[in-house]
Amino acid sequence: EGARATLRRARKALDKAGTHGKADDFHDLRKAAKTHGMHLSLLGRLWPTPIKARRKAVDELGEQLGELHDVFVMRALLEADSEPLGPPEDTKLLGKLLKRSEKSLRKACLADAAELFGDSPKRSTKRLARKARDDLAGASSADDLAAAAG
Repeated sequence: EGARATLRRARKALDKAGTHGKADDFHDLRKAAKTHGMHLSLLGRLWPTPIKARRKAVDELGEQLGELHDVFVMRALLEADSEPLGPPEDTKLLGKLLKRSEKSLRKACLADAAELFGDSPKRSTKRLARKARDDLAGASSADDLAAAAG
């Protein structure tokens, strides 16, 4: 149930980021990805092989979302009335580069997040639980065979 709630939160954050695209929406998506990564870390101790690839993908998404957050912060500083980074004529190129980075990071983050969180949370957790049961049953059968042979 905890995993389902986390995936539900991630799915809502993904939908908001895709629809509105505000910095806070992407920040919520990052927080949801980090929470999901922690859940995977706990599962990975019990069931390491299948979790490893998803955990890596979630961690990479978290890093990308962190970079996007940094771009949002820099752009806000550039656009601030107090001009903490200098006058617009001195920071014009930086602004263009940040805008380009933001565009590509948004696109990549939304695509990667859709890959991870695009399915329904209920379906994702059922599939994960079924795979875990199958793998654990397979491991148990192998243990039984090894014990019988030994």
